[in-house]
Amino acid sequence: MGKDANGRGGTRAALTVRLDHPRTGVLVIQVSGRLDAVTAPGLRHLLDDQLAAAPPAIVLDLSSLSVLGPGAVHVLVHVACGAGEADIGLSLVTIDEATIRALVTAGVDDLFDIHPSIEAARRALSFLPPRSGTWW
Repeated sequence: MGKDANGRGGTRAALTVRLDHPRTGVLVIQVSGRLDAVTAPGLRHLLDDQLAAAPPAIVLDLSSLSVLGPGAVHVLVHVACGAGEADIGLSLVTIDEATIRALVTAGVDDLFDIHPSIEAARRALSFLPPRSGTWW
């Protein structure tokens, strides 16, 4: 069961987030609903918490977003920068042209490895060399 990234339920600007911690060590975060200026701060807080846990890799599944508002792109940039600084692999999942266009328009698409499915993202991340002291 997902949870509202803002800690609220039933609002028009609902964003649902589901975390999956499989044995492979790749954290999958599935985001659905509206990612906009209203819901972005809650998602940023949740992503900061997950980055602090230092998983070897994160797949951020945006394939169920109904809206990616221009004011929310900064959250994705923030997580990309945080993952890079912490040496955490990061892949986005989406085939939605509007989501990809929002990243391109903001000039930040080169920060992300974008894949059409969770499985494709997991496969790509499995080719990353392990961080020192990390066994997956």
